[in-house]
Amino acid sequence: MLTHSSGLGSFINDDFFTASRSGLRTIDDMMAFARGDAVKFEPGTQWAYSQTGFLVLGKVIEIVTGASYYDYLREHIFTPAGMTNTDNYQLDLVTPDLAVGYDRETTDNGVVYRKKLFRYLLRGSSAAGAYSTRKS
Repeated sequence: MLTHSSGLGSFINDDFFTASRSGLRTIDDMMAFARGDAVKFEPGTQWAYSQTGFLVLGKVIEIVTGASYYDYLREHIFTPAGMTNTDNYQLDLVTPDLAVGYDRETTDNGVVYRKKLFRYLLRGSSAAGAYSTRKS
């Protein structure tokens, strides 16, 4: 999965973009979008970037450690590295000094910048979505 040769695709698919994402707060919630997807090729025979592969790795962390992906990352990665202002924040909750990303979009009326907060998930996952805040 780390080499993107698993044959898994992307859980960020048409169903994902047409569904309400307001309840997606756990790895299991996000895995629901990948259920039933066929592999794109026989594992190990090709390369293709895979959001689902990273999501599965997050689930492996949960199964092996018995902790949620979020708790494990915070306890074993962010805190030991001194990254006390980094997490998979729940974006509908107040997070002081949260750094927000933007997408640049060219429209008929010129360039528009849209906040990424509303494009994907309310909470990141092992596939993407950790945020850092500035230290106050």
